[in-house]
Amino acid sequence: MKVKMPRLILMLALLILLFDSGLYFFISTDIPVHWNYAGKIDQYAPKWVLFGLGMLPLIFYYLIPFLQKIDPHAQKMKSGMKTYLLMRDLVVLLLIAMNLVTIVVIINQKIPAGVLIQVVIGLFMLGLGNYMPRLPRNYFVGFRTPWALSDEHTWYRTQRIGGMAFVASGFLLIAAGLFNQGWLNVICLLGMLGMVFGCCVYSWYIFASHHS
Repeated sequence: MKVKMPRLILMLALLILLFDSGLYFFISTDIPVHWNYAGKIDQYAPKWVLFGLGMLPLIFYYLIPFLQKIDPHAQKMKSGMKTYLLMRDLVVLLLIAMNLVTIVVIINQKIPAGVLIQVVIGLFMLGLGNYMPRLPRNYFVGFRTPWALSDEHTWYRTQRIGGMAFVASGFLLIAAGLFNQGWLNVICLLGMLGMVFGCCVYSWYIFASHHS
């Protein structure tokens, strides 16, 4: 029997919650929840935080479709719901993957978590960037500048350039993670910030040109 992707994502979200709940009873120390730019653990949290981490994928699985229903553009989004839900699935998969990284590090803190995190987020941004140009105008998902939200033409053009920026950022993150050099992480961060700023300027320019 063929299992549809949304149902598979939901099953994975439930499994990670069950796994986290079970793991709680087998660990006695605080868990790592944050890593610095060099990939070193710099923040821990009580082990009960595992329940929150396990709940996040499930929460977002249902939250994102709910946000679509209360979006001012809800009626216009129906034709693009498949892409919107694909975005939801990518976000949930990212949260599941980040949860798995935390579990791996709990088991063995010698694992280079920084590398895993950057590669996971990089892959997420590659997927997100590929789908962004097909995303219908909405207030919750996508590159939401004031000008893009005000105009359909500007929205489409902004998502196209934003999607390219996300793909480029994804490759940068993966490269920075694999080479595992602190200075490369700084360059990667500056490059990503520059692309975000450039996309905002581009969005304003398209809006101004279209309405001049």
